[in-house]
Amino acid sequence: MQPWFWSWNYSCFELLFRIIPHRRIADRTALLLVHYPILFTFSVAAGFSMLWLRNDERRAERRSYLCKAVIAFVVAVALTLAVRPWITWPSPARNPEFTALFPRYLWGLGTSDSFPSHSTLAYFVIATGFWPLRRDLSTALVILTVIFVSLPRVYLGGHYPVDVVCSVLLGAVALAFVWAWHLPSSLTRWLVAEGRAAKIRNVLLFLWIVELADGFRGTEFVIGVLRHLRG
Repeated sequence: MQPWFWSWNYSCFELLFRIIPHRRIADRTALLLVHYPILFTFSVAAGFSMLWLRNDERRAERRSYLCKAVIAFVVAVALTLAVRPWITWPSPARNPEFTALFPRYLWGLGTSDSFPSHSTLAYFVIATGFWPLRRDLSTALVILTVIFVSLPRVYLGGHYPVDVVCSVLLGAVALAFVWAWHLPSSLTRWLVAEGRAAKIRNVLLFLWIVELADGFRGTEFVIGVLRHLRG
């Protein structure tokens, strides 16, 4: 199966490689960002932590929005996993229709199913989730997500531009629906509770921050193990 808007994707690659031709330094920089996502993703985790830990009169509201961002992320990823059996195409570096655009040493990179860009989806949703709380921080992190997360994966042939665009649209829709939903009062109270109730919440928060900073590699490992055991 070929990606949606085949000719548009092809034109995007041609334009990108005219602006940033494949050179060893450019390829190595892109590979570095893909293999070590923490070089950028720690900033999103730091922003989440900063907003969560701030203690003022808006603490409950702030934590509610951060919780909604996490929920939107889970919903969006679940939707992509549900549609994957029906929407699938190989990454550009594995697709004979696109490999001529890339240096031979990049052929075979990516996966047999590149739709959508889950990395873009994850960090776009979280960064955009900061919008009601800190618009400047949200805008900066969304732009940086495109530059340091999406662009390297497209540049190396791991994703098509349409994979990134669909991830952004899906993330925006998920956030819009979740923002319109009012959290149960019991959950809102739990988000700001102290004492025993805070222990489980703090453990979950710690695990989330670590995964957010590490590019969800722990989650990918667990999913891979479960798939192996199931198969």
